[in-house]
Amino acid sequence: MSRKKHEVFGTPEGGHLNPKARNEIRKILLDMDGKRMKVTLERSYNKRSDAQNGYYWACVIEEIRDCFEEFWGERWSTAQAHDFNKGIFFGETKVNEDTGTIVVQPGNSSACTTVEFEEVMTEIRQWFALEFGWVIPEPNEELDGEKLGMQQWQEHYKK
Repeated sequence: MSRKKHEVFGTPEGGHLNPKARNEIRKILLDMDGKRMKVTLERSYNKRSDAQNGYYWACVIEEIRDCFEEFWGERWSTAQAHDFNKGIFFGETKVNEDTGTIVVQPGNSSACTTVEFEEVMTEIRQWFALEFGWVIPEPNEELDGEKLGMQQWQEHYKK
């Protein structure tokens, strides 16, 4: 039995796909022979990396939790801090033009490309610096004389 959805990744050059992608498509077409189908082509982007993910959860989220505990006396869970970010930084603000009511639709951080994700990280760092005077270290920033890459943040915060 054939699957309902297939994904084939390739990079066209001169209007042609590489042989591997063409062969994958050919196999799918043979498998779906005689069946109605829909073909959609879309540009593929790199999703946020494991290193970015590690930095986000181990550094950014932990710093947010520390900040809120210091300023408000509340220790938020990692899920609460992430939900805060989804609403404020990854979300989309919608305004009812008739009433002026503002609604924030939480966004999905995992849908970000690597570039979009880093743009949001910059926005988070700037917001916390302005609102609370709280410095969230950047990836690859020195901390206690040690230069940490994104993946090392996770190990640092476990200490």
